[in-house]
Amino acid sequence: MLTAFMSTTRFVSQVGSAMALRRRRPTAISLTVFGLLAAGAGASTGIAQQTRTDTAPPVTLPNTHVHVLHSRVNGRTYMIQVALPSAYVNARPGDLARYPTVYLLDMGMFPLLYAHQQFAAFVQPTRTILVGVAAVEPSQSKWFDREFDYTPPLTAADSLYFKRTGETPPLVGGAPQFLRVLKEEIIPLIDSFYPTSGDRGIEGVSLGGLFVAYAMVEEPDLFSRYAMVSPSLWYPWGREKGIILAREPEFAKQHPTFQKTVYVNVGSEENSSMIAVAWQFVRQLCISMSNGNYKDLDLGAETIAGMPHGSPAARVRALAALYPADSTAVKPGRGVMQDCR
Repeated sequence: MLTAFMSTTRFVSQVGSAMALRRRRPTAISLTVFGLLAAGAGASTGIAQQTRTDTAPPVTLPNTHVHVLHSRVNGRTYMIQVALPSAYVNARPGDLARYPTVYLLDMGMFPLLYAHQQFAAFVQPTRTILVGVAAVEPSQSKWFDREFDYTPPLTAADSLYFKRTGETPPLVGGAPQFLRVLKEEIIPLIDSFYPTSGDRGIEGVSLGGLFVAYAMVEEPDLFSRYAMVSPSLWYPWGREKGIILAREPEFAKQHPTFQKTVYVNVGSEENSSMIAVAWQFVRQLCISMSNGNYKDLDLGAETIAGMPHGSPAARVRALAALYPADSTAVKPGRGVMQDCR
């Protein structure tokens, strides 16, 4: 079992003072392996006596930072994990190169995507800065409920659905505030600590994928690349169409040119309705393109065989689709629907 221990750099959202900290030594993200040195293991295997597991040094992820941001927008605390690409780490003094950045929601997969980047660096230098983002409750050392940050507000019609069914409405509707946290606090923090280029991607799974779609239609100038893994585009309940599907046709009319990368994937083994709604979204994008909108849009979508909802393989494929130059070890999925070509 791997348990993460993260030493943090405090950062109360006043990003102007961060410039002096650029290129400082990374704060490592630590992983400690338990259970490998069980009592008596040395005697049974002939291995010399081992250090106790509770005092053994941790395994660390090199070239990483951890920041903690206390948001003034919504009052929440966010843990931000950063992995630096090999081109940055190995740059010569005085190098003025700047690098793309991809923001990873649901950052429990951060070590996986970090490992993918490290593996790709064996083939050629990587250039993308990885930024994992999640809200935390410091006093309890746990993640906040992601359902709030990643969901748009309910409308009066949605409230009628819950009144009609007698169900208790969930705690949702924080997406506008979380988008402001990204725009006004987290992105400025990253841009002031690291040499970013302005080429920003965002990737999320399930409700995180819903938020990625929301960010696209709400703040289309904030990111240039969007990856939605098993996106919950059915949200909210009781509608014939989810909120993003309903907004997309009008959004398309407002964007005859859309020089972005959009990638969607689902696993073949997940819920059939999840697969259907994801492909309905892709189909709508295709229709909008055929109607003369979204010129220059780079659209990719695929169903990944044998994979369940939000699988690790799907997230690696998504990262490869957004930044193929940094993913030479994984073939980016580009299985665009036939009627969209």
